[in-house]
Amino acid sequence: MTGDPLDALTEFFDALLARCGRFGIRHQVVLDPGTGSAPHHWDWQDRFEYQKRVYSNLDILRRYDLPIYIALPWKDTPQHAELMEIIVAAEPDYGRVHYPEQVRAAEERVRAGARRSG
Repeated sequence: MTGDPLDALTEFFDALLARCGRFGIRHQVVLDPGTGSAPHHWDWQDRFEYQKRVYSNLDILRRYDLPIYIALPWKDTPQHAELMEIIVAAEPDYGRVHYPEQVRAAEERVRAGARRSG
């Protein structure tokens, strides 16, 4: 994995969705940016920055006009809480979560931040 992860994602989805279109199944696809696939040998800080870059730019996937799925972070660390807030603010269409209370807490933090800035 080298370069900008957003370039890699769009290149991947462009090719995959063209192929799906040829088979008439493009409309059945749900996009998963697969942030858990960051190389496992990376230090956590590098993985965190990679995930943060992707999650902060989920709108780039909206151009495909397909639902977006995210496996939400489940660990209880300040960095995972930050990732959760970024994801919640991006409003993916689907998600998998281990601890719903973490999502609800992130939703409240995002709403509180919106009230302060609005």
